[in-house]
Amino acid sequence: METGREELLEAVREVIRDHLGRSQPVDLASDLVSDLALDSLDRLTLVVELETRFDVCLVEADAEQDIDVVRVAELVARLEACLAHKQAGYG
Repeated sequence: METGREELLEAVREVIRDHLGRSQPVDLASDLVSDLALDSLDRLTLVVELETRFDVCLVEADAEQDIDVVRVAELVARLEACLAHKQAGYG
């Protein structure tokens, strides 16, 4: 795994762990609904926390029901890359 990706995964895990009020680590394979028991309101507030933390805008389609921690990190990484590309004047 690349260092930047590892850092992003850990940062996303930290946001999710804080959102859940847990002290133990969140497994990367954890499904937000079935494993972490996030209902629709929990997922919405988590999206807001992720948007605030990473300065990105996640759309409704990105917050699909069956999503795990790694997929969340991938979405954030994709959005950060798009933002960097736009800020560099390429989009």
